[in-house]
Amino acid sequence: LLEEAGVELQSEPLTHVFTSNDRMKNNKHYITIFMMGKLYPNAQPKNLEPEKCKGWVFRSWDELRLSKDPLFPPLKALVQPPTPPWKETSPSQGSTCVAGDSVRLGIA
Repeated sequence: LLEEAGVELQSEPLTHVFTSNDRMKNNKHYITIFMMGKLYPNAQPKNLEPEKCKGWVFRSWDELRLSKDPLFPPLKALVQPPTPPWKETSPSQGSTCVAGDSVRLGIA
């Protein structure tokens, strides 16, 4: 995150959210692991790799789920359920729950 977006995570452990296993049209195989962590207060991503990423945007869960825009297949798999996977994670399991439905995305 620091190299790509100029932000650091707090030292709390990361929480696994979702893993996808996708074969792409170009005959490539992607295993994508989505993790969740907490940013420091007031942290804002910057586009530090403009040659690889057009920018950063916030989208609600429903905006992503219902979007007609093409999504990277692992992201499309992540947003298929009507409820974000992290909302189903119980604090009693030692995981961190978030209060909100925003997802921060890099637009390639």
